Amino acid sequence: MSGGITTTGRGVYKRKDGRWEARIYSYDGKHGYRSFYGETKEAALHKRVAAIAYSYAGDITEISVRELCREWLQIISNRVKPSTLANYRMKIEKHIIPQFGSLMCHEITSKALYDLINLKLSSGLSARYISDIFVLMKSLFKYARRVYHIPNPLDGIVIPKPARTEVRLLTPQEQERLKFYIGMDFSLISLGIILANGMGLRIGEVCGGLPVGSDLRKKALSEKINRESITNRCSPCLHYYSVR
Repeated sequence: MSGGITTTGRGVYKRKDGRWEARIYSYDGKHGYRSFYGETKEAALHKRVAAIAYSYAGDITEISVRELCREWLQIISNRVKPSTLANYRMKIEKHIIPQFGSLMCHEITSKALYDLINLKLSSGLSARYISDIFVLMKSLFKYARRVYHIPNPLDGIVIPKPARTEVRLLTPQEQERLKFYIGMDFSLISLGIILANGMGLRIGEVCGGLPVGSDLRKKALSEKINRESITNRCSPCLHYYSVR
């Protein structure tokens, strides 16, 4: 390694003179800190990321985002539930690969990440869902930093905060009206609503898998889940409620 710089992703603040300062710890010859200044927070962070990239230039492995995602999914495949793995793969294939798949990991910039946020917001995705995508990306690039010494481009990225909404339960009268409407227009979507309402399940749990050995009279579900449905994601229910 030709440098000697580490960072935890913190150490960014606004100075009294109005400039932003991004600090990193350096063990390059002697212990201490280096500071990078900018008129905006992003400008200061960009200078810091560039310095880290230069520091690791001799050790960085050329690996594309597509290759990184494939490798990371393979490594975690035995550590997470099949439904979780399917969720990660869906987000990667639909949101990360189309945007960054052809780029090398060290080529991703803060601007490109903010462009992705704006693109997804304009497409109708919620701040909560976008936050989930970026949490996944942070895991990907933590692995890239640990294994390939690639600076994490998500350091300092501000993700939109999900709006907190109050959940209101349906009154008995509203539940009866819902049952009446469902009876007038029965479909796969209606079936999902019936299961969610009658069994105390979230709509995501209903869409997450087709239950095998269900006992509707006892309002209980077997723990055995059809693995094929994890991949298919019961799309009619899911897409009815939100854009994914």
